[in-house]
Amino acid sequence: MGMSELSQPTDPAERRWLVFNAAAAVLAVAGVVSLALVLLQKWGGGHPWVGFDWIAMIGLPVAFVMMGAGLVRAVRRRRRL
Repeated sequence: MGMSELSQPTDPAERRWLVFNAAAAVLAVAGVVSLALVLLQKWGGGHPWVGFDWIAMIGLPVAFVMMGAGLVRAVRRRRRL
């Protein structure tokens, strides 16, 4: 049995949670990058696109809640085992 066989979930629910957690991570990275872009442009005296502000303001809290849901699910699943 190879390593790739062990790392791939076979249950469709597990795959959905994997996609959910990956989406939360991507959203968090996008929020941090957009926040960094806003700060760098402001420090440079520029006027950043307003969408970067919105991505940071909405994306980071949503990603935090999504990651919290994934963490709660992992704890509940661990306690059932």
